[in-house]
Amino acid sequence: MACVMGVDVGTTHVKAMLCEETGRVSQAQVPTPWSVHAGEEVMKPADLLGAVYQTLQRILEDLVPQPRIDAIGVTSMGEAGLFVRAGGEGFISGWQDLEVARPLFDELLQHYEAYALYERTAVTPAPKFGLLHMKRRKRDGEDGTWLSVADYLIWHWTGGQAVTHPSLGARTMAYHWQLRQWDEELLAWAEMTAASMPALVAGDGFAGEVTVSELPQLKGARLFHAGHDHVAAAFGADLADDEILDSTGTAEPLLVRTPRPRITPKTLEFQMMWGLSLFGDESFVGLVPTPAGGAVERWARETLGLTGLEAFEAHPAMARGVTFDAEGWPRGTAAWRNIGRSTSRQALYDAVLRGAAETVARRLPWAEAAMGRRCRRLKVAGGITQHRLWLAIRAKHLPRPQHLMRPHDAALVGAARLAAKGIGAEWPLAVQWVPYGDGE
Repeated sequence: MACVMGVDVGTTHVKAMLCEETGRVSQAQVPTPWSVHAGEEVMKPADLLGAVYQTLQRILEDLVPQPRIDAIGVTSMGEAGLFVRAGGEGFISGWQDLEVARPLFDELLQHYEAYALYERTAVTPAPKFGLLHMKRRKRDGEDGTWLSVADYLIWHWTGGQAVTHPSLGARTMAYHWQLRQWDEELLAWAEMTAASMPALVAGDGFAGEVTVSELPQLKGARLFHAGHDHVAAAFGADLADDEILDSTGTAEPLLVRTPRPRITPKTLEFQMMWGLSLFGDESFVGLVPTPAGGAVERWARETLGLTGLEAFEAHPAMARGVTFDAEGWPRGTAAWRNIGRSTSRQALYDAVLRGAAETVARRLPWAEAAMGRRCRRLKVAGGITQHRLWLAIRAKHLPRPQHLMRPHDAALVGAARLAAKGIGAEWPLAVQWVPYGDGE
């Protein structure tokens, strides 16, 4: 019986999904092990590997008989990365702390106009991208091959194969989307060369075989690079060219699918970013970022001292009159308005969810403009599909009905599907779309 696995290293959780040909599906997750070093949010490579093996062990330990894994699809968050070299690795730079790279970002914009960068890279220039962290680390004396997080897992499991998928290559801001190769000029600005970058995998994503593993069940498995987790999510969600996928997680982009990126001043204004999809060489996934998502919800819950249950049970009517400016979230200027003496914590929390829903509603027309047509169906995947209050609030503000993905981890499904496709496995993973309100 064939058996495939998807692994997704996200900003908040390391997740894995095991899919057996019998139809049995097993999942597990652990928190992504960030730490702080010299005032910067980073991840130790050994801690990452420990979290991945812990996640896989949680799945495998309860299975009888023990399966042998035939193929693994690997995906991860976009911009985090590290240098690897003979004899060691550096820290994994997080994408969340924009201030550490902002001086270099300002320096980059003195050399290149923002739209010129957008035309070359198909991503909106920002301080979070790997190109800036490469230059910063080089100036600190580090060197080696720059890998994104999914690249690093494959590098570890293959015993040193440095490969990446173009959709993760794009998130370094050092990939020329039209030439489909590393941008030598941008790399030179960062004191790098193409020889210091991983090889770009072919269309099927094949990246090698597992030769190094703490778990014997993995050895010999074929590895497939599923790229950027939101691009993998589009594949897992079977995103059609007349649909929009709301891919929720720590961040919450709206995803569309087009034959080629739409690179215009307007899409730059929308902060639209593009990555080569897993559907084929003539298909791209576009991402419209929003200031909504799990990061703002978690901040609100923790700031207000609400437990998950309290937040879940808050009622929309309690927030009457109170508003929250979620548009200011990325700039650190988000704020509540119309707070009174009797305003409850639940009312403040509810206002955050409403503010987040309103930002998504405002960006849906942007996504439609990028896809060049009206959206036939709004698909929703990710953790938000488990949050009944948030779904209810969104239903009042979004101009399209929500169709919820089951199971909800679209990136994991996409990674596992790529692995199954790579070994010629025919069985489909069971994905259902449940209209919101139908049993919710």
